[in-house]
Amino acid sequence: MPRWLFCLIILLCNTPGAYALDPNKVLTQYVRQVWFANDGLPLNAIFTITQTRDGYIWVGTHEGLARFDGIHFTTFNRQNTPILNNNRITVLCEAPSGTLWIGTGGDRFFSSGGVRGGGLFRYDQGRWQRFGMDDGLPDDIINALTIDPSGTLWAGTMNGLVAFDGQRFTHYTAGLPSTKIGALRFDRQGILWIGTTSGLARFQQGRIETTELTDHSIQALYEDQAGCLWIGTQTGLLYRPPSSTRCIPTKVTSPVTDICEDPDGNLWVSTYTQGLIRCRGETIDVFTPPPHPGTDTVTFGVHEMSLCLLTGREGELWVGTGRGLYCFHDGAVTPLGEPEGLLGTYTYPILQDRAGVIWVGTSEGGLSRIEQGKVTATWGQRPGKSGRPGLPGDDVLALCEDHTGALWLGSSTGLTRKEGNRFTTYRPANGLSGLPVRVIHEEPDGSLLIGAGTTLCRFAGGKFTRMGTNEGYPVPDAQVLFIGRDRDGNLWIGTNRGLVCQRQGRFTLYGVADGLPNPNVKYLYHDSQGILWFGTAGGLVHFANHRFTAITTRQGLFDDNIHVILVDDQDRFWMSSNLGIFTVPRAEIIACAEKRQPRVTCRVFGPSDGMRDQEGNGSRQPAGCRAADGSLWFPTTNGIAILNPVTLPYNASPPPVTIERLLADGQSLENLSPVLPVHTQTVEIHTWVSVLSCPSR
Repeated sequence: MPRWLFCLIILLCNTPGAYALDPNKVLTQYVRQVWFANDGLPLNAIFTITQTRDGYIWVGTHEGLARFDGIHFTTFNRQNTPILNNNRITVLCEAPSGTLWIGTGGDRFFSSGGVRGGGLFRYDQGRWQRFGMDDGLPDDIINALTIDPSGTLWAGTMNGLVAFDGQRFTHYTAGLPSTKIGALRFDRQGILWIGTTSGLARFQQGRIETTELTDHSIQALYEDQAGCLWIGTQTGLLYRPPSSTRCIPTKVTSPVTDICEDPDGNLWVSTYTQGLIRCRGETIDVFTPPPHPGTDTVTFGVHEMSLCLLTGREGELWVGTGRGLYCFHDGAVTPLGEPEGLLGTYTYPILQDRAGVIWVGTSEGGLSRIEQGKVTATWGQRPGKSGRPGLPGDDVLALCEDHTGALWLGSSTGLTRKEGNRFTTYRPANGLSGLPVRVIHEEPDGSLLIGAGTTLCRFAGGKFTRMGTNEGYPVPDAQVLFIGRDRDGNLWIGTNRGLVCQRQGRFTLYGVADGLPNPNVKYLYHDSQGILWFGTAGGLVHFANHRFTAITTRQGLFDDNIHVILVDDQDRFWMSSNLGIFTVPRAEIIACAEKRQPRVTCRVFGPSDGMRDQEGNGSRQPAGCRAADGSLWFPTTNGIAILNPVTLPYNASPPPVTIERLLADGQSLENLSPVLPVHTQTVEIHTWVSVLSCPSR
């Protein structure tokens, strides 16, 4: 009996699934991946892009054709594919049969510069076939390709329109405003629209007629879901409403290179000088470079020269640019930071006031107000930074809204009260017991308890009183990290030297000897069952029946350094840490704390989900918030990370699986035959699982 050894090589899904593009986000808030020549591209400049039914992404450059599986690029050029006699790939199109058609030749923008084309190529399951002028093509420069419902291939060349039925080419020139064709598009009525260097034409019932725009050089055509025809020219973007004979100009005035639409109805337009543009109804968003120096300029490469577009099978957007291949898709996390107008990168306190406005403080950029996900106002110390001065400094480390609606801010310079645009600051000269102010808590009587430096003080009646041993406070020189009351009215104070509780006027200090895993206690949550939960630098702490129980990484917790604990409507805990954001069902944590199960299972969120930096921030108050709409807001070292537990993206489409190579005893079986040679001892099956459409974790 032969001994079979099956070696299965599978490209595992190491990236999250791709998802449609939320029209309420801007380009900077999508998850972005980018690939350059040093990642395997034949050239950074990409002029055409398509996705075949097996999931592969194909890109055309002026140094050859590349097939991308989400991890590796496979290049086809004159060196390794002799039949491909021209490396200048201008256009790609897949037939219903799965055949890939490849057009080569001169410049996409109609100036061949003396470079002749290579004609038309067909690629089908590893087999190549070339068609040139000797086969009936009127010209070997191919600028546009499309396929009609019957399977006929239509090509736009530098010498007219060509139809190929699989047997012969039929050449059309009569009625064209110019024989130099740059774009083709079938509409839902079966009319073929033809863009040329001298205007727009249409082909129907075997006849071409010129329509309008005779003074425009047309490079891109697209019919959207509403039946509107979009026309990209050398001077901008126009559209032709359904049943209209008039083309209407838009605000886009840059040469348009490509147009596509995503499943949410966003129309995406790539341009030669304005970069990437999104059209939603009458709203046109032009994505411009970030206003703040020092941000990730690689993210904005699409602003320099966007050349081609593709909406992938899962709704993701692929952009071929003059300097790399970009992919944008929705992530579970929506980032909000300096590119969206937030002041500063290191965010600390986040608070939603009674009017629904969210306030965010940063360590170096002042205060920002956010409404409906947009930064609507900012305040700083210097007008040059924010345009709205008033703060005593540019750091905001604590926030609190009092019973009157006034906003209190803590900073390295003092305690500040904000009413409208009026700021009043209290400093050590006014009796404040220390700096910086990291925690502000309003008591039921309207007084404020303040964590100031390594002191705790009370502010009432315009006067500060430091809490010390005379008041029974057991750690008068400890740094205060949070202050809060439970539902029974007990006061809890987390410090870097233990947990303080005041019951009926008496203070008690809890430490490691009492069951805390670490004396650094940073957050308190009181759940509906009366259990208290504490976030510490050593893990999550469950407190019930006067007993502390720690759940740490030993029990499966993702990280022990817990900054904040938020809870969603599905009764799941959401926690941020230095390593990322993670969630786990509360019932599972309780079962672990009560020794009914040994471990917990966490779902983790990080940069691949949309976070700009996985490191969360804490030890300020409030260290995160659950907004009225159920969304969760976490401060990080690079802006805010926002999650909506109800609308977490999930890709339910199974990834396509392709057998790429079959080897018997180390020898390749080119036709992938299921019949193996007699006495075969070893078999290797090289398969590909598309990482471009993996289900979400």
